[in-house]
Amino acid sequence: MTREWKFVLCSDSSAMGERLREILGEQALGRRIPASVAALSEALEQEAADVVFVDFGACDASGCAQCDLAVALTQTVAQQAPEAVRVAIGRSEDSQSVIRALRAGVHEFVDLTLANEVQDTLQRALQLSRPPAGLPHAAPSIAQQLLILGARPGVGASTLGVYTAIALQKKRLEQYRQSHPDFSDMATLPIKQRVCLVDLGWPTGESNLYLNLASEFSFIDASRQLHRIDDTLLKTALAQHSSGMNIISLPMDPNAVRSASLKDCLQLCQVLARHYGVVIIEANGFPNREFLKQLAQSVDQSWLVTDQNMASLIAVADVLSDFDEHPPKLVLNRYDARAGLTAKEIAERFKLALLGVLPDRGWEMIKATNLAELISAGNERDPFNKAIAGMAATLYREAEPSTPVPSKAKTSWLTRWVSHSR
Repeated sequence: MTREWKFVLCSDSSAMGERLREILGEQALGRRIPASVAALSEALEQEAADVVFVDFGACDASGCAQCDLAVALTQTVAQQAPEAVRVAIGRSEDSQSVIRALRAGVHEFVDLTLANEVQDTLQRALQLSRPPAGLPHAAPSIAQQLLILGARPGVGASTLGVYTAIALQKKRLEQYRQSHPDFSDMATLPIKQRVCLVDLGWPTGESNLYLNLASEFSFIDASRQLHRIDDTLLKTALAQHSSGMNIISLPMDPNAVRSASLKDCLQLCQVLARHYGVVIIEANGFPNREFLKQLAQSVDQSWLVTDQNMASLIAVADVLSDFDEHPPKLVLNRYDARAGLTAKEIAERFKLALLGVLPDRGWEMIKATNLAELISAGNERDPFNKAIAGMAATLYREAEPSTPVPSKAKTSWLTRWVSHSR
């Protein structure tokens, strides 16, 4: 950290303020303010802080008042100053406060008793959040990210992921061609104009099977080579559909998945978001529920797919128990109004927003899958494709490059605690 930067510390502890200044030395200017939402809002209005530290203290219970306040402060920073790096301060061995800090949306968690680690963590966070010296400041271009979950295997989450990714890719390609009339070679389509489908579903590789695609470079391979990932690697190593959309999947070997680093997998999702225009993560059946919970709070939208089968509806409640703070939107697949409860009634029963319904197109779907094609060859008038287009539009409108939207800061997940969750 060779450049001088500004910080705000939200804490009632003067000792913590002195310790933080001792660690940072002359490389940073900042001040401590009382741990209150009003004081923080006033401070953020008065000056632009590069980093906001929030004191999460020592939390020994889910109802810890200090953690409750720290969560509110973190959310205030995210809303009022999304460009600032949010850093929680606490004890690394206190798992309860670390978990609550991550769920609140901090970018990093530091322990002031570990001075060298604090320096390394802040250096990494600042490098990710702002351009090098001499360049104009610009917010990092982060892809729209969607997480698709299923109530249980077989409800159609993989199919929804494939169709949504292709629908979005077609729209983005149409827009790109309008501004580049000479475009003709799909291989030259910039990565930033592409959609990436991350297939983390279980069983593995179903998206590739649906589209008759293959790649020897898996999601786990990529997570172990984060330092090598660039546009050239993504263009050459990932499977590409004729629409221009890329797919990266889990390896077929389940042992490779179980031995993977949770931290690296989470970071890979963020790396992909810095390269692509849209990242869709389909993770129905993924065996690590903690991974899914952490991933859910870093994406822009989460969709939960189910059908009207009683077993599926019961499974919805089990899935939702992990997503109390970030409830997904509901998608009803193979919907038939004659089956009993209406789509609206099902959504209301689970207190979820109803995103859309997909008609039952069983025979057409089987025929398309066996031919490695889209249903009705992608006919936009087909009721299934029309429903997909409507849901995909909720992401596409936000992804329009001509319509700037304040992007929420994405969690980097480079915390000391997460590094132990392997």
